[in-house]
Amino acid sequence: CTDTEDCQGLRELSRDADLVITECAFRSGEETKGSSHLNPESAATAIAESGAKMLVLYHFDPARYPSLEDRLEAQNIAKRIFGNTVAATDGKEIEI
Repeated sequence: CTDTEDCQGLRELSRDADLVITECAFRSGEETKGSSHLNPESAATAIAESGAKMLVLYHFDPARYPSLEDRLEAQNIAKRIFGNTVAATDGKEIEI
């Protein structure tokens, strides 16, 4: 799911999926309504409610997430809501 805000369509598209890859352009706590972007909390909440099995966060805004540590922080925030969450990194391989 690219460039999306928290909406029912995100939940429907993700319903019972083995893996959902979705954007996380905003930082934790940043308002997402009307922005066409998610933060770690909104991404994790939507996927938790969808019944999907795994969430991968990607499409991090480089101005907001300049380092790998920033992206891993988003991963850890999302994990508090949806435990099976990882942040995408170059070369990452995921077994489903």
